[in-house]
Amino acid sequence: MGAAHSHDGPETAQAFDLGIDIALSEEAVPPEYTTPGRCTFTIFAPRDVELRAGEWATVPTGMSFRLPFMLVISVDAHDPDVVVNRVLIDCDYEGELVLHVLHRPSPVADAEEPTRKVARGEPLATGLVLPIARPAFRLFKAEAERA
Repeated sequence: MGAAHSHDGPETAQAFDLGIDIALSEEAVPPEYTTPGRCTFTIFAPRDVELRAGEWATVPTGMSFRLPFMLVISVDAHDPDVVVNRVLIDCDYEGELVLHVLHRPSPVADAEEPTRKVARGEPLATGLVLPIARPAFRLFKAEAERA
């Protein structure tokens, strides 16, 4: 076998994990994978948040990621009643992850739900780390018009 296969592998599953640097503010709750086989990590509310139905709220997470080139994080909603504007974080993104969230009450709820309270440490969003390809663009002129 080649050089890549000439030594023993890591002793634990965590040793296979890719390390990504994260800076956390004092109020931030570190993200985590809620089960060993889960592909998305959970982003938790850094403070108590009250979401009013139909109104967007800005929620700073207190987290900043330093991603290597060719990786992105796609951030999306965790709960069907809470909409999170999808965010893509890439290696050029240097700021704090700020979520824009909206409480959308269930249409089958018996009582009107004017507000939704999310306590510090409760799940608010999910993140998915993805490899990307960044192809070069080649300009061309079509030789013949398509019918």
